[in-house]
This record gives sequence, structure tokens and C-alpha cells, in this order.
Amino acid sequence: GLHIDGVRLSAPFHTIRDINDGYSLTIFNGDVLDSVTLLPGAAPARYADRTGAVLDVRTRAGRGDGFHGKASLGAAGAFATLEGPIGTKASWIASARQSYLDYIIDRVEDDPALALGWRDLTAKLAWRPRPAHAVALLALLGRARYENTERDPGAHTMESAEAGTDLLHLSWRRSGSALSVGAAAFALHETGDNRDTDGFQRFFLDSRQAGLVADAAWRRGSHRLEAGLEARRGREEVLSRRFDPRPEGPRVLDDYDETGWQWGAHVQETWAALGGRRTLTAGARVDRFSPTGEATV
Repeated sequence: GLHIDGVRLSAPFHTIRDINDGYSLTIFNGDVLDSVTLLPGAAPARYADRTGAVLDVRTRAGRGDGFHGKASLGAAGAFATLEGPIGTKASWIASARQSYLDYIIDRVEDDPALALGWRDLTAKLAWRPRPAHAVALLALLGRARYENTERDPGAHTMESAEAGTDLLHLSWRRSGSALSVGAAAFALHETGDNRDTDGFQRFFLDSRQAGLVADAAWRRGSHRLEAGLEARRGREEVLSRRFDPRPEGPRVLDDYDETGWQWGAHVQETWAALGGRRTLTAGARVDRFSPTGEATV
């Protein structure tokens, strides 16, 4: 599971979708990250809708001590970050990246089969109306494009591919010494389009999700109780096929257009004993996915 500010994403990568051995780069921009937590196993109940490891990424607010900016050129691309305050209670940060590695590879390689160009923008507006309250609006936009520049590509080889990820995330949190409560609304859009040299569309993806998440944590003495809810509605349209020279024509691997709800809830109790040298954590999570009618606990 890959999460940014508490929202699980599907495939937050600059990549060529629907291939197994392609180039990929995360859309998480290091200039705007506050923390990255890797949970390789035994994840808390809030992440128990996945069976593998969890990467929890948190973005930071812009600096409030004045306007700051930096830019850099690297081997793979150009990067720029600007940030500053808005009055005394708000701040902003915007960071953009643009690759030119595909341009270099195209000039120095005879067979630039993995030349992938990409760009992304991460922007965040943070506001603290009161010391215990925090409101934030996060926007993340990413695009990747591959073009086959071989001099004589074979028939029915991939000529171009495009992939996109867009996230809009509005959150609120109240933090206290005993009780912390938060809620967020989000909209997520992911796309993909791969085509062969003859214009044959071998892959198409249009995935849209919108949802709400809420959580609370209460601490008293040696006990900490956590609970949360999640509801997301999504629509995903996918077409995946390969050209088959047989008379039947293209071979379809996946072809569906589904809409449905995913619901989830979790609760977890942590008890610390012996001055915190021993802890016992117990939790549970339930999820339901409406297109299949499946419920898991």
C-alpha cells in the first residue's frame, strides 16, 4: 500500500503502464516530503486492507519565516521549489520537476527503447486558524510519456505510451494532548494509453476515485485507542490487448468498465506496560467491495 497524507494511491509512478519490465520513478517529490515511514510487516489496523508492506508518505507545509526558493539541474532533469508564508497563519509550497533524460538517451543511444520523459507538480496550501487546528489543500499532478525513436521499428511494436496521475486532497485535523481527530476528502484520477506503430491501441486506462476518510485517536494513561472510517467510490475502465496475426484479430487480455464503492473501518487498542518497555496492540479491520460483493475482516 502506497499512501500520501493518509490516502492510498493505486500506482503513483511515472512509468509505462501494463508492461512488466519497464522504467519507473515515483511521483513523490522529495522536496515537499516531511516523513516517509516503511512498515514491512505487521502493519497497524488502519493499513490492514493490504497484505504487503506499507509506505506512508507525509508532505510538509511551506516555511513561514519568509520567502524561499531553490532550483537545481541533475543528470535526469531540472527541479525548482518555492515556498513562503501567507500572513501569520498560512503558508504555501510548490515544487516542479521536468526530466530531460529521454532527450539525452535519444541522442547518445542507438536503441533508446526505454527513453521516458516525465514532469510533475506538487503544491500545498496550509492554514492554522487556531494552534490546535490545521487545514491543508494538496494538489499533485504527474505526467509521463514514452516515444519509440528507433530508426526502423518492427511491425506492431509499441510506438508511444502516456500515463498520468492527478490527486486533489483537502484535510482537517485537530490535535490535543488526549484526543486527536482528523478528516479528509480526496479525488484521484489515473490514466494510461499505449499504442503500436500502426496506431493499434494495446492498452487504455481511465480510473477515477473520490472519497472521504476520518480517524480519531484517544490517549489515557497507558492506553491509546484508535479508530477510523473510509469510503471511496470509483470507476475504472480498462482495455488491454495484444495484436495476434491469426485471423481472429487482436487478443483481448482485459476489457471492463466497473463502478462501485469500497467501505472500510478499523479499530485498534495499544496498551503500554512497565513504563513503556512492553506494549500490546490488538486491532481489527473490515472492508467491503461492492462490485464483487466481497467482505473481508
